Amino acid sequence: MSSSQSRSRRPRKGTGSDPSHASSQTGPTTISSKDPAFEQALIDVGIYPEGYDEIEPENMEEIMERLGQPRPSLSPSSFPREKFLDFKRVNREARTEDVVRSDVFPIIRGRTVIPSGQNEKFNHLKPLASNISDAQPDYYNGSRPAQLHPDVRRDLGSYIIPCTDTSRPLLPNFFTELKGPDGKASEMKLQITQDLACGARGMHKMQSYRQDEAVYDGNAYTLGSTYHSGTGTLKMYAMHPTEPVQPGVDPQYHTTQIRGFDMTDNLVTFAEGATWYRNARDWTKKKRDDFITLANERADEEETSSPDEPYLTSFTASSQNELSITSNTTHQDSESSTDELARDTGLPRKRSAKPRRSGRRKRPNASSSA
Repeated sequence: MSSSQSRSRRPRKGTGSDPSHASSQTGPTTISSKDPAFEQALIDVGIYPEGYDEIEPENMEEIMERLGQPRPSLSPSSFPREKFLDFKRVNREARTEDVVRSDVFPIIRGRTVIPSGQNEKFNHLKPLASNISDAQPDYYNGSRPAQLHPDVRRDLGSYIIPCTDTSRPLLPNFFTELKGPDGKASEMKLQITQDLACGARGMHKMQSYRQDEAVYDGNAYTLGSTYHSGTGTLKMYAMHPTEPVQPGVDPQYHTTQIRGFDMTDNLVTFAEGATWYRNARDWTKKKRDDFITLANERADEEETSSPDEPYLTSFTASSQNELSITSNTTHQDSESSTDELARDTGLPRKRSAKPRRSGRRKRPNASSSA
C-alpha cells in the first residue's frame, strides 16, 4: 500500500530513531488511557484507533482465511456444552478484572507453550509519544530472546524488547486487553490501540532491518483482541503501518477490526470466537518467526564468526532445549488434537543459506513446521 492511499494529514514531529532512548514514561505530564486526551495524543502521532479511517491491510483476506480455520480441540466432541456452561458460570461470577484475567480468559486462550507475559509494563520501549504512559497489556505473546541475533537485539532493542527485564519475551505482536463487568469499553479500545502500535512498530523495524529504505508492503503482522466480561464480547483487531506523510516523520498506523463474537451467547459462538483467537496467536507467531529468521540472516551477512561467539552457544543450547520440549507439547491449547500439536515447534524456519565469503559460517538455526 502506497502513501497515496493514506489520508493526507498535517505532518507531525517524529519521535526519532535513536535506539538508546528507551525510558519509562511515568512523569507528571504523561496521560493514560483513562484520560479523555489519550485518544487525541495517539492520533497526533499517527496512531489511528479502529473506525478513525477505512484503510485496511492488504492481507486482510489471508488473515480472515487463516483465523477461520477449524480447530479440533474446539469441536463439539472435544468442547461439549457442559464446558460452555462452565465458562458462562465463571464469567458471570467474575467481579473484577483480575479475576477475569486469572479465571475467565484462560478458558478462551487455552493452553500453549508460546512465550507470553501478563500485565507487564512496557517500560523499555521508546515512547510512542512524549506525553503518554507506557503500555501495559493484560496479555501478550512474543519470542524468546535467544532466538534473535545479539546484533539485532542491540540495534532494535528499544523497539522490540518491551521490558527492562530483558529475559521477557521480545517482539510482541499479539495482545489482549480485558475488562471486568464494570470496566469501560472505550478505555479498553484505546489500550489495545496502544498495544498494537508497540507491536506493529517493532515488526516494521524488524522487516526493514538493514535495508536501504523502510519496507511498506501494506500488510498487517500484528493482531490483538479485547474481551469485556460484562457483555461477553470478544473483538479481534489488526494494525498495519503505511508510509509517513512526508520524509523524516514517523509512519502512520491503522487499526482495523477483524471480527466480533458474543462468547456467552451459545456454544457455537464461543467455539468460533475461541478458534479465531487461538488461530490469531499461532498466525502471529509464524510471522514473528519469519521476521526473526530474516533479521538473523541479515545480521549474519555482516558478522565474522569466532569459535567462542556467545550467540552460537546460547542459540544452540536454546534450540536443542526448545526442540526437546516442543516435540511433545507445542501448540497445546485446551484439549488439543494431534493435528494441532504437529503444526508448530516454536522456533524460526531455516532459510536457504546465501553464498558467504571465506572465514564466515552460518549460525545453526532450527526449523519448524507451520
